[in-house]
Amino acid sequence: HLKLTENNVDLKAMFSSYERLQKRSGKKGVDRYQYLKELVEEFNTTSSSDSREQVLANLASFSYDPINYKWLRNLGVIDIFLNQLSVETANLLRFAAAGLCNLCLDFENKAYILQNGGVRLLKEHLTSDDDPTVLSVITSLMFLFTPESKA
Repeated sequence: HLKLTENNVDLKAMFSSYERLQKRSGKKGVDRYQYLKELVEEFNTTSSSDSREQVLANLASFSYDPINYKWLRNLGVIDIFLNQLSVETANLLRFAAAGLCNLCLDFENKAYILQNGGVRLLKEHLTSDDDPTVLSVITSLMFLFTPESKA
C-alpha cells in the first residue's frame, strides 16, 4: 500500500467518502448539501458582481470532490457553469471553466456537459488572454473529447 503524502497530508484523503466527511465534521456535523444550496441561491439572487465571483469560485472549489457531484448536479451547478461561459467577466469565465474541468471526469457530468453544448461553449475560450481559463478549457476538452462530441 503506497501512501502518497505532501507536507504530511494524505493526498488520497483529499477525496472524501460520506463517512469520512461525517467523521471529520464532528458531532455537530455538516450539511454540505444545504451549504451548497445556499451558495447557489446566493449566486442566483445577488446583484453584487463581487459576490457572484466569490460564490462561483466556491462552487468551482467544491467541484473537485466526487462526494459533491450528485449534490452539484441536483442544484443545477453544471448549468450555472455553462451559462457563465457566455458572460464577458474574466473571473466568472475562469471559475466556470475551472468548475467544469473539475466535474467532467465523472461520467454523468460528462454526458450532461456534452448534451448541453459544453464543448462548443468551452471551445470559444481557447484563445482567451487568461492563462488559467485556457488551461481549464484545454483540460476539459481533453476529458470531454469523444467520437460523439466531434459532431
